[in-house]
Amino acid sequence: MILSRVFTVAASIFIVASLTAYLLIDHRETHERALEYIDKGNFFRVIEIYQSEKNLLEEDYALLSLAVSGIEKKINQNQNEAQKKEWIADLNDYHEIAHTEYQVNGTTCTHLEDPFFKYLKKHAYWYQKSLLERVHSTIFCNPPAKNSEYLNRILFEDPRNFMKDTSLALVELFRSPLDRIGEIETNFLHETIHFLATQETTAFYDNLYKLQADRVNFRSGPGVEYPSKLQLLHGDELYCFDKDSREETIGGKSGNWLECFSEKHFISGWIFSPQLEKIPPNLTLVENCKSRFSSLEYFAQVDFDTWKSESMPLYFYGDYRPTARNLMHGEVGFTLYGSNDGKFSKICRKFSGKKNFIEVYFDSLESDEAIPIADFHISALGSSKPAFSLKASSTEILLNDKKFMIDDMSSRETVALKISVSKQSGLLGTLIRKNSGILSNIQSYSIDSNSIERGNYSWEICIPQAVNPSSEKAYLYGFRIGKE
Repeated sequence: MILSRVFTVAASIFIVASLTAYLLIDHRETHERALEYIDKGNFFRVIEIYQSEKNLLEEDYALLSLAVSGIEKKINQNQNEAQKKEWIADLNDYHEIAHTEYQVNGTTCTHLEDPFFKYLKKHAYWYQKSLLERVHSTIFCNPPAKNSEYLNRILFEDPRNFMKDTSLALVELFRSPLDRIGEIETNFLHETIHFLATQETTAFYDNLYKLQADRVNFRSGPGVEYPSKLQLLHGDELYCFDKDSREETIGGKSGNWLECFSEKHFISGWIFSPQLEKIPPNLTLVENCKSRFSSLEYFAQVDFDTWKSESMPLYFYGDYRPTARNLMHGEVGFTLYGSNDGKFSKICRKFSGKKNFIEVYFDSLESDEAIPIADFHISALGSSKPAFSLKASSTEILLNDKKFMIDDMSSRETVALKISVSKQSGLLGTLIRKNSGILSNIQSYSIDSNSIERGNYSWEICIPQAVNPSSEKAYLYGFRIGKE
């Protein structure tokens, strides 16, 4: 009897202990716990709980990416050097997350290499959310080139998905040092801002202006006591996004100081409101912005995100030679090699309609020799003939073997080929990089001028692949083809 009671008590204790342990264990899905930790700012904990997880989904990679952004922000905003060193030491426990230190405006900044962002699908919800958070978390400690890279990425995403957050990210970028972006990206910037100016939830709503006066100081702060950055001219357009709450009277005119961005000078500053005239959003630009993301007729964009190296990219045809995938900057690169004997096979893709610009994204920093990046063929009367060829190395870009030397080649180059029709010369190509024409009026290879004059032609983009590859290589990230 006593023994039975002992067993009963022991069993009860075991049940209570087991139930208590069960209740103390967090049985929620990992991503649910990660979301809670992110909301609380416990970013290291997010990475910890995923250490043993396998077969991660896109949402998991996004939460890890958000955590990396949060850690970088905490490190760079913390004034406690001992705490910063402790956090940086903690990063050594996570070998995937490399970190580097560099100087920005006399401040030592820590940059974390995000190994998770590359797994996010461009134009999808989690990619865009992580991108906007990355801007918000790192903007105050980025060099101009990095800020411009983020600006380009934002402009290639649909602003309608995150209108308020997109406008806030653009404001943060406008307030930061920026390098100039390309001509096509600049057009996208105009369209995006004019679209956001029609949306009440954004910083740019009803906030487009042009200058009424001439030679007006664009100041570094809200008041005449602040130094002038430069002078604006009559008719200059400004994207404004903030207003100083104090009303002033200057020269007999009352108003407020507005903080604005000048696309013309690619810089932000402050200007007194009576010197400005409000302008409505350009509805053509607004519709262009919408159509970029809702109509395939405006452009066709090709990337290699879903491509597997053992098979030819979707919609291409030709003699495919399996090549390596290269993940960089959240994009998949199609590896291109130099040739030991000058022989190349090609895979091609056709595009209907009369296009007149082709934008190409690539990285040729690892090659000392000019590697063929892409060939642009014109299809007419049932045959296809090369019109233009693009090659690049670490120091030069060539269009139809016309060379332009580059002393600041980046790891993700963007060039645009603008094509015009000449009655005397057939097709002429101008290659644009960083808003400047680097190679102008380059004659196309020999083609049927009668088909060009009649407009009976379409384009074919081909990717050259070395038959006998050398050790030199480059990466093609994609291209965009359309009609301006």
